[in-house]
Amino acid sequence: MNVMAAIYGRVSTDRQSELSIEAQIEACERYCEQQGWTVYDHYADFGISGTSALKRPALQRLIEDAEQKCFQIVVAHKVDRAFRNVRDYENVKHHLEEHDVVMAFVESGINDGVQGEFLNSMMALMAQQYSQNLSREVRKTMRKNVEQGNFLGGVCPIGFKIVNKKYEIDYETAPMVKEIFAMYASGKYSMRQLADHLNLSGYQTRRGKTFNVSSIHGILRNEKYRGVYVHNQNQYNKYGKRKGKKSVNPQDVIRIDNMLPRIIDESTWRRVALKMDQNKKKVGKTRAKRVYLLTGKIFCEECGSAMCGQPSRNTRGYETVYYACSGRKKHNGCKNKSIRQDWIEPQVVEAVKKMCEKFDCQEMANVANQRIKEIMSEQNQEIRRWEKILAGLKTQASNLTDSLAKMGYSRTVEERLLQVEREIAEAEDWL
Repeated sequence: MNVMAAIYGRVSTDRQSELSIEAQIEACERYCEQQGWTVYDHYADFGISGTSALKRPALQRLIEDAEQKCFQIVVAHKVDRAFRNVRDYENVKHHLEEHDVVMAFVESGINDGVQGEFLNSMMALMAQQYSQNLSREVRKTMRKNVEQGNFLGGVCPIGFKIVNKKYEIDYETAPMVKEIFAMYASGKYSMRQLADHLNLSGYQTRRGKTFNVSSIHGILRNEKYRGVYVHNQNQYNKYGKRKGKKSVNPQDVIRIDNMLPRIIDESTWRRVALKMDQNKKKVGKTRAKRVYLLTGKIFCEECGSAMCGQPSRNTRGYETVYYACSGRKKHNGCKNKSIRQDWIEPQVVEAVKKMCEKFDCQEMANVANQRIKEIMSEQNQEIRRWEKILAGLKTQASNLTDSLAKMGYSRTVEERLLQVEREIAEAEDWL
């Protein structure tokens, strides 16, 4: 029987020589030739971390081919070259075995038998320990550099310059940063308007591009301008593109206050942060919301909990909306099934129509109209009251801002201004 073998190789970073992976493949080819196996294909992951097997495209392609019975053996140079995580090694091994594919390593052979499996598992465990120790040492070195205020690479934020690996204020571009914060803090400019203003004035980003909402947002949220050195707050893919903050472990984020020269004073920073948070809430309120006619009106017959609208999308992308038991969603033990919105709502509407036929509709309409007028009158009075409150708060904010401009920084005045701005936001939210 002709045995087909797949060869897998990996290098962890782009800094490693390409010859490294070629050497792995050559060693695997010689091993296959000695065993009399035919090589089906080569699978190589370049610049991919060994601790993330699920994110390796070549390994995933190998697994897919194994599921199609394309080969019977997977050959790699060493366990610790292919895997740096015991769990990934065991998961991949068992998944391959489920499709009658075994793993072989040039340095240890096929991992059959208790002794072979134990040896390979121990090698994967040692590789995992090495990787974790290396990660800890890298974090320690990074923190030491941050504590010394050293520049750690990347793009230096506009407003700063790097001198002898240290951040210093760039007095040519720092005024532009101050202008951005001052204009946004005034409440008269949106991020889009700020970007347009800077572009018309001939300013460019640090990369030599025009400003947009994203670049303005990045400046207004960059704590380096208030003297705080934050490092490792974002994750990056292998191409150096930022992936975001959600998946970063908070323990890995390095944050040192008063480490960098301050460009923006604390009062302006806090006012800008408050306005950004307020504007974020307003954007959320303007988003379209799905209408559920029966929200708060139907309840689970099994546990009595309210039935809430819940959209669901299948694998083909089609969306179906259900009313689901809120108790079941909270894991209270209820097993009642969800009800389709397009079935239950017409049923209830039809039932209400039949009930209305038994009553004097004109009399019901008159009563309803009278009650609506009373409610509208009460709401109009409340609106006028809140509008009066809002006008007074805005006058207070204007006076406090003038006081800060004339007197200079005052902690008492600043705290009162922030309190008034919070009350303004609450009043605007109500209206």
